[in-house]
This record gives sequence, structure tokens and C-alpha cells, in this order.
Amino acid sequence: MESWQAAVNAADEERLIALSAEDVEVVGPRGAGRGHGLLIEWLDRAGLAVTPLRWFCGAGRPRCPDRAT
Repeated sequence: MESWQAAVNAADEERLIALSAEDVEVVGPRGAGRGHGLLIEWLDRAGLAVTPLRWFCGAGRPRCPDRAT
């Protein structure tokens, strides 16, 4: 997760794609969708930095709520 967050913060599209599942889900105020193409559109449009707030695991998947600025 830390590598994914670092890729977002650096706007590193190649690294973000490499770290994300092909059917990655993007959820935001405009709705939800899936796929690398949408992820890159989101990254380009959002122009944000993410800061992890805390870490926890459940249902076999790690979770990390972020603060986006």
C-alpha cells in the first residue's frame, strides 16, 4: 500500500498501473468505475496527495483510510 500511495503522490502512472489490479475500482463523488484507464484519468484530474491515517486488516485485505489534499 505504501508503494501505491507513493505512486499517487508522485503522479507516476506506470508505477501505479503496475501496482493496481486490472479491474481496480475507482470511487469518488462522480460515482464509481473500474479499470486502469479510469485510474489514470482520476490521477490526472485529481492532482492530489494522499496521507495514510491508519492501517488495519480485515476480510483478508489490508485497509488504509487516506487524507487527500
